[in-house]
Amino acid sequence: MTGLVDLLVVMTTDSAAYAASISALTDVIDNATAIISGSLATPPEAPTPCAEFDVETLRSHLQAVILRINAMGQGRPAVSVPELVPASDPVAAWREAAAQTAGLWAARDPQSLVRAPWRELPTIEAAEIYAAEVVCHTWDLAAASGQSYDVDEQIAEVCERAYQREIPAESRREIFDAAATQMPAGVPWSDPFGPAVPVAEGARNIDRVVALSGRDPAWRA
Repeated sequence: MTGLVDLLVVMTTDSAAYAASISALTDVIDNATAIISGSLATPPEAPTPCAEFDVETLRSHLQAVILRINAMGQGRPAVSVPELVPASDPVAAWREAAAQTAGLWAARDPQSLVRAPWRELPTIEAAEIYAAEVVCHTWDLAAASGQSYDVDEQIAEVCERAYQREIPAESRREIFDAAATQMPAGVPWSDPFGPAVPVAEGARNIDRVVALSGRDPAWRA
């Protein structure tokens, strides 16, 4: 009986943690809608904190991110969706994809595996790292278009936990160096994240998250 009770406790804990992760993912997706809409008045060629993306390309990448999230929710590899998915109406395209996310991910077992571009990982971990991905690119778009953007403490904790698990600040250089050696001959490599940026004690939640991702929270267009 004790073993059954312990198992039920673990299952309940896993379910609660997964529900919180899915809530964080769907919340940041919903909150991105206003930022995407507000960015439409910014020149499409305007720079963003992602040096390789201008504003228009960043919106296309964000659309790819949400479609990759949905693909994994359906059991397909993230890379079945290209890195850029342009949309003639970015807000409508985002809303259409966002309407599917919660249902796709809520139906999954938290410990089932999904295929992200860099590795296979448990669904609960994928939900958290993709929440962080949406948060940081939403911040990128907000910063590039002069909009204010922040996240609550719970979402910040989810994002920070995901980054520390996938790209811990203290060993990020070693992780990227090892990944570079595994690339096929002739395939170029560039680090997907810079070193974590220090922030002051009491920094805004969003500043903590983007700094951990290697972005400078003080970036301005």
